[in-house]
Amino acid sequence: MHAPSIKVIGPNRHGMYVVELRSGGGRSIALFVPDDQGGDVLRDIQERIPYGLVLHDPADAQIV
Repeated sequence: MHAPSIKVIGPNRHGMYVVELRSGGGRSIALFVPDDQGGDVLRDIQERIPYGLVLHDPADAQIV
């Protein structure tokens, strides 16, 4: 079991960013974002979260 994460990778040689969303169970989905359609936003995210973002499973949240 891995920690859920979000990673922003790129831009690759085609000018695309890859946004990978991975669940704790290892399932993943990738979104491809052209540099001219959000590259600045993705670059900001990548600079602020260089090692990915860990998301907690909502089922584990304690509701008070």
